[in-house]
This record gives sequence, structure tokens and C-alpha cells, in this order.
Amino acid sequence: MNCQHELLRDLYDLSVAKLERIRSAALDAGAYGMKISGAGLGGALVALVDSMESGERIVEAAESAGAKQGWTSTVGRAARIERGRTSFDT
Repeated sequence: MNCQHELLRDLYDLSVAKLERIRSAALDAGAYGMKISGAGLGGALVALVDSMESGERIVEAAESAGAKQGWTSTVGRAARIERGRTSFDT
């Protein structure tokens, strides 16, 4: 994840100083990885964390570094076959 961000930043010039400050703050707060994301190749950052609690701490660090908003989310159960049809959990 970090390598992908660095490639997008360094080879394609897709980041800006503000996003780099936010990313650094999130990584310093404990995010495993963080990369630029979003339609048009930018404007948002996505982080990988180990728990909702650390996610909240990382969102706070990112907001302190200039992020306008942040959210946390957990992984759902994903798709499964149920009585012959596909079902999706959210």
C-alpha cells in the first residue's frame, strides 16, 4: 500500500504537500499503510489499520494534520452462496 502510494506520488506526480502531511501523521499514529485514492486519482487517502480503536486515533491524527473528514469501517462477511443465489453482507 505504501509502495503504491509512493509510485503514484513519485512517478505520476499525483500527490500534494497537504496530502503528504496527512499521510505522515496517520503513519506516525500507527497506520500500517496509506495511499492516495479517489476518482480522478486523488483527493482522498485510504489507510489500513488493525482495529477500530486505532482507526479512530489515526483519523484524529489525520484531521489534526489538515484532513477535512475521516471515517472508519470494518470488513464485512463478503459474498456467499445462499440457497442457490448470491448474497452480499454489508
